[in-house]
Amino acid sequence: MVDLSMVIVGFIVINQFVVWFLRVDYLCKGLFEKLNF
Repeated sequence: MVDLSMVIVGFIVINQFVVWFLRVDYLCKGLFEKLNF
């Protein structure tokens, strides 16, 4: 049986990971654009 608190914590962790991944991807693209110029 799954505990509701574990589901909420898991959702928050996954959400934070997605936000962090998108932020890193955005920063990498920004750095590559700066290096090209």
